[in-house]
This record gives sequence, C-alpha cells and structure tokens, in this order.
Amino acid sequence: MARTRQNAKRSTGAIAPSKTLGTHNRAVSPSAHVHSNAVAQSIKATRKKRGSQTIRICKKGGQPSPPSEMPKKDKFCYLCQNGGHSLACNICPRVLCIDHLRNARTIPKRTLESLTFVCPSCHIHRARQRRKSDRLVKLPYTAFYVDDETTKPFLPQPVQLHVPYQVAQHARVKTNWLWIVHLRLSTLRGPGSVASMVHQGLRAYFVDDEEAYLVYHEIEFDLNTDADAEQHRKQIARILRPLADIPDARVMLFVYTHSHDTTGVPFFGAELAAHDVQNWFDVLIPEEVRPWLRKHDTTLCMLCCGAVVASETAYTQLKSHCEHLRVTRLLAFQAPAFQAALAAHFFVGYTLRFVIEGASFNEVQFGNVLAQSHNLGRHSRVIVMTPRRDTAGISVAEYFWTSPTIRPHGVDIPPQCPECYALSTFKITYDSRNRTTTTRCLEPGCTYTCKYEPPQESYKLLPTVEGSWAMRTRDL
Repeated sequence: MARTRQNAKRSTGAIAPSKTLGTHNRAVSPSAHVHSNAVAQSIKATRKKRGSQTIRICKKGGQPSPPSEMPKKDKFCYLCQNGGHSLACNICPRVLCIDHLRNARTIPKRTLESLTFVCPSCHIHRARQRRKSDRLVKLPYTAFYVDDETTKPFLPQPVQLHVPYQVAQHARVKTNWLWIVHLRLSTLRGPGSVASMVHQGLRAYFVDDEEAYLVYHEIEFDLNTDADAEQHRKQIARILRPLADIPDARVMLFVYTHSHDTTGVPFFGAELAAHDVQNWFDVLIPEEVRPWLRKHDTTLCMLCCGAVVASETAYTQLKSHCEHLRVTRLLAFQAPAFQAALAAHFFVGYTLRFVIEGASFNEVQFGNVLAQSHNLGRHSRVIVMTPRRDTAGISVAEYFWTSPTIRPHGVDIPPQCPECYALSTFKITYDSRNRTTTTRCLEPGCTYTCKYEPPQESYKLLPTVEGSWAMRTRDL
C-alpha cells in the first residue's frame, strides 16, 4: 500500500489572516500614514513566546566600524583569480600575476617598482579609443612604461601574456565592503538558506585584511503586535547604521518569508500576513534605514511565492516601493509555490558575476547567469525591477526559460495526456519556420493533439552562451 507522511513545506506560500502593524511610534513611507520618528537605540536580541516578536540576530564577519583605510587595489589576479606575486595596474584597481607576463621576470625588482604598469584590460580600452581616430594604428601590448602618460614603453619588444582568460576579460575581483543582510521569517530554515550559501561561497575571496569587509547579518522575525514592529525597527536601525558611514558598499538584502497565496502580501509572522505590501515594507524596512540602502549598490531579493507579482494589487505596490526605495535592482520570482533552494545556484552566480567581478548588468551577462541556473528555469520565471535613472518610474523585465520540445514559448508541455491520462506518450515536433510546436499522443486509440504557437506578445531570446561542455573517453 502507498505510505504517507507529513513534513515541513519548503515553498514560501500560504494562507493566513492579515493585520496592519506598526501604527504607533515609527516612521513610514510618504504614501502611508505619518507617525512620529524614534531614534534607533541598541537593544538586546530577544526571543519571546507566541504572540510577541521573535528577532534573533546572527552576525558573521566584518566590523561595525570601517578599518582606517580602504584597499585601493584588488586582492586577487583578475584573470586567474589566484593570489601570489602580482602587479598592480596604475590606471585601475586590477592586479595581475607577474608570472602571466613572461618578460616581467627579466626586469629587476627595483626598476619594476619605478615603472608604470598597464593591465591588459586597460590596454584594450585605450586601444579601442585610439582606433576610433586611427583605424590602422598598431598597438601591441607593452605593459610597462617609463612615464605616467604611458607613451614611452620600457621594453623594446611587446610583452607576451601567458594565461588564458578564465573569466571575462574585463572582470575584477572586488573585495571592498559587501554586506549580506538576511530578513528571515522564523518558520523558514536559516541553515542552508540562499543567503547563507552566498555568504559561505564568497568567504574565499575575502581573506587576510579583507575578511573584515564581508559582513553577514541574519535577522529572524516573527511580528504579531505593534510592540513587535517597534522592536524590529530599533533593531534593524542599529544593525544597518554603519552603512551610513562606510563608502562604496555593495548590499545584498534577502527577504525570505511567506506570501499570501491569494493577495500576494508578505507575512509578518508565522501565521500573520501584512495588511498590504506597503504596510509590510513600512514595518520590515522602515523609512529611517532606507537612505543608508540608497547610498550603496543595493540588490533587494524577494524570496517569496509568486503571488506577490501575480496579484495586480501586490505587484503595483511592489513596483511603487521599488521606486521609493531606489535600490539598484529588485529580483522576484513568479512560481506559485516558490522554493528558494532552487535559486541557490542563480544567486551564487549572480553575486560572483555582478558583485565580485563587477560586470555590467545587461542581457548577455544576465543571460550567462541564467544559463547556469537550469533548475531555476524549470521552476520559476524571474522578475527584475530597476528604477529608471533619468526619469521617474520602474523598468520591469520578465525572464523565462523556453525550449521547443520541453517548454515552447515558456508554456509547459504536460507530463500526462489530458484525454487518455497516459504518461510520457507525446510525440513532439517543431516547425522552425513558424516557430510552432505540436504534440500528439501515441497511446492506441487516443487522438489528442495540441499546437503551441508564438504568443501575440513578442519576446526575444537572450544571446546564446558561448561554448559547450564536451566529453571524450580516456584510457586510465
């Protein structure tokens, strides 16, 4: 007989009563009711029984006050991401292993320190600028110059670069301030969460003196009363206050909570949803901490179920608050029963590409990150909200995985025939001229067919990732 068992759900959707919190003694966004501000004070993390708040703070790495001087150069070689004896570029913060330049070892150390060094990335940029005015100019890589204007090469012959590109040719290994802040509902597991995995994956880049620049805060919440909301406001203000004083930080703000299956409103507590999205933001990310987030390159990651973008009201309020917060980017997901674990590879890849390597956010770079996230593509669409720089409003893009024989035009082919209920009996054909996929059930006596045609709302495929993995058999 079939056995049944009950265990905890990992998805982030549920049904719960809603309530407005934070109606006394706190600051809210201009679109909400105006209440008095309170000065953030240090308080002890508390844990109380049901009916009152649970806020548990977990802090890993970093110091509340910045060191005396920020590192002006990167820690690791930008081409191989390894350490060792390296050269610092005189134009940009990149460093390059000296062993990658065959000619460099012939230069005496004292002489080498007096020269101006130009890394390959800066040379490429400068060469492109020169060729705009003279397309025939020859610009071999000479690396070392005797003058600051880099017009007089030190070596009479070009320098040989002895390393393949293991990352993008203009990448970096940025190890300045990086804050990972994890707002987590108490009923969702912290160990193994997306935020903690991202933090652990980045620790290899922040070593020695730079270890202090990687800061991780986990704030576990369970809010049920106005007093709970006020205590949370004081706590998050105390934790984020150092962001007001440190320069040029990157902030990854993860929100890990349930959202109401129908309204899309995020949860305050284990069994309590906010009155609306606006109320949730006013309480969990209060107005007084928002200037500190706006000051830096902040990515807000909404790890909750897709109703928050599927519900028209919740979606509109989410866009409004994204614009008001003025964060760099907001990421959300459209799966009705979103499982954050399936987004772990996506966020590790996202953080490495855009936070550590400093890549520009565009279709090619984001497409490369999505290509590494096959499980996420099968599970959920990705919503990216970006405040416009020059004008008011929000730019919203929807990314989805598509395959002519598995998910034509982003629509899943069902695993079961809807007429005969047989499993895995479809013959799938694709007409590349009309971009149409047709499925036909092969079960004897079944006549079911279905055609998937391009939708009226057009979309474009992201640029194809260069290269493919290959395999060959080797004798051992």
